Amino acid sequence: MRRFGMLFTLIVLSVIICFTSISAAGTGGDPGIIPSGDNTGIPEDTVNLCLGEAIYDTLIFGFDNIMDTNISMTLLSGPGELTYAVTNVLYGYYNYTPTADGDILIEYLVVGSNADSSYHQKKYVVYVDEPPTLENQYFSAYLCYAGSMRYLYLQINDPEGQDVHLELISGNGTVDNDLDKIFYYPDTSGTYTFQLAFNDNCHTDTVTIYDEVTINTLPQVTLTDTIIYVCDSSEICFDVPFSDIEGDSVIISQSGGPGYFTVLNDSTGEQCFTPSSEDSLTYTFYYSIRDNCSPFSYEVPPAEPLCHNDSLIVTIIYIQPPVITCPGELTFNTCVIDTFCFDISAESSTPNSFMFNILSENAWIDGET
Repeated sequence: MRRFGMLFTLIVLSVIICFTSISAAGTGGDPGIIPSGDNTGIPEDTVNLCLGEAIYDTLIFGFDNIMDTNISMTLLSGPGELTYAVTNVLYGYYNYTPTADGDILIEYLVVGSNADSSYHQKKYVVYVDEPPTLENQYFSAYLCYAGSMRYLYLQINDPEGQDVHLELISGNGTVDNDLDKIFYYPDTSGTYTFQLAFNDNCHTDTVTIYDEVTINTLPQVTLTDTIIYVCDSSEICFDVPFSDIEGDSVIISQSGGPGYFTVLNDSTGEQCFTPSSEDSLTYTFYYSIRDNCSPFSYEVPPAEPLCHNDSLIVTIIYIQPPVITCPGELTFNTCVIDTFCFDISAESSTPNSFMFNILSENAWIDGET
């Protein structure tokens, strides 16, 4: 993947101004200059820079007596620095790093052979390209459907109004450069992170986009499979609790199984049915349950209504009559009238407690077992 770095290229403008000093020793006067510029006679250059780049301009003057030690160049006014070197000609090196658009006018002094001097001006019309603005951005959404397309519209500003190119460095999504947006398909709740590189052909930087997504959780029936013990095959009813994690209103109905279902309140329904007389049969009840989540306009609902289909299995066991175990014939020998005790017990194929009822008027139960 291509990574961009900040450009700090030094732009060099070469304007050659040549003249020949008067060869007669001691004769004054400005050296002859061939100007190139606007109608004021001031040489002018138009410079397009990226913010942080510098103007580098080379000014050249020729003399008859180039070995004269008086030859020099000095900046008189204007920003920046001006240095010089003498070889076969006089080279002036001007540099300055502007921070904004504007006109820059410099004045400098050229000293020629025999100490002849002349004043010169140079104008730079500067256009500085400032970097686009795109900061870390944070998004959040509560979605009804997992896997729906999500759009993140980015706030981008370029001072010069140039197109800003976006490149996705990391993150499972796609960048739309025409609309300045990211789109992707969140399938679970969580924070999704995207790192982008952006540039306007002059400046490059990176930014991180965060999207915190919560996907609606469907409500559920909270009653687990159960066993119900009955004495006969008359109609029975039992409660069916349900809940929604986000606290949304729940819409529930019976979609299969015997009997009928009635919603009692916002968290409980009642299931009624008449079991068969056959023992230990299982009955399965089916429920269609959903909430009232309101999707965003760009969320695409599934082809079928998004309902949670839950089921409940109920086993009906008929309570069998207990079998009483009594002792055989008992003989008690006593000399006085007294109370006599003996044990009895009962058993059943179903897990039940027993209640003993004594039919004889001269006896009673002592204890619970």
